[in-house]
Amino acid sequence: MRRSQIFLADLLRGIDQLKIRDAEVARSVLRMLSLDRLEAAPEALRQAAAVGPGVDRATASTQTPEMKTPPVQRPPQLSSEARSARLERRARGTAAPPAPPWLDSTPALARPAGPTPPSRLFQPLFPRTLARGLLSATLATLDRDGPLDIQACVEEIAQLRPLREFPREQVTTLRLGAQVLVDSGLGMAPFRPDVDDLIARIGQLLAPGQVSLLHFAGTPARGCVPHGHPEMKPWPMPARGTPVLVLTDLGIGAPAGSRDRPAVSEWLAFFDSARLAGVAVTALLPYGPKRWPHGLAGSVRLVHWDHRTTAAAIRRTLGPLLRATR
Repeated sequence: MRRSQIFLADLLRGIDQLKIRDAEVARSVLRMLSLDRLEAAPEALRQAAAVGPGVDRATASTQTPEMKTPPVQRPPQLSSEARSARLERRARGTAAPPAPPWLDSTPALARPAGPTPPSRLFQPLFPRTLARGLLSATLATLDRDGPLDIQACVEEIAQLRPLREFPREQVTTLRLGAQVLVDSGLGMAPFRPDVDDLIARIGQLLAPGQVSLLHFAGTPARGCVPHGHPEMKPWPMPARGTPVLVLTDLGIGAPAGSRDRPAVSEWLAFFDSARLAGVAVTALLPYGPKRWPHGLAGSVRLVHWDHRTTAAAIRRTLGPLLRATR
């Protein structure tokens, strides 16, 4: 059978109620309560157990030393003027500690010759090892500047038609350059490092004179800011056939009701105006197709800006649309 817990307070309560004055009787009660271990306790504890109800508390305190926690010594509270004076004296009188002996013999670290490399913790949406191929597939245009199209030449000659020009095969090319439109709205704020990294990759892929960089908020049709110029200007539509790359979230991440979250109709008007002018516009979105606005997916050139995107998937998505704009 489980025994109940008995404490020293039970012993003292029993001694008080039974009015025990004799120390030997108190020890008997102590053994009856299975508190035999207290007999090996210090003398002060045994005397405290034998104190009867007739003993005054003041007398008992002189007979039984109490174990008290020493009071915490708090520093004296100083006034604000005294603290200011003490700090001022300390500032004037405290000298700088001497330099360690090894400091003079240690050579200074050399400054890096180039820019500080980016942190390894940053992982771009397009992996650096695949960015060149992905961007080439995104910015490529079709042009009849390939090798001689032998089959077309044979068909013309077989029908007794003169060859006024030599037909050539269609090939993808980057010689037309690109116009890059960067969305500076609130929704793209978390992706600023990815935008900067992608712009740097485009600069490595194309020549400096082939890239035109513009910033906008909302849609490019509202106006663009050329890179390095603070003045807002209308969107300069590039020459026919020039690919346009838009780094945007289409307002998906912008707060509801914000000017940076335009209606789908406004984006459709922008894409339609570019298509009518013979300009192929491709939008890179950091959000997946499940979050793309209804009415845009399937009708415009949208590419998921993600590390799982492949160049083959981009060609399958943009290939038919690319040929339709030529």
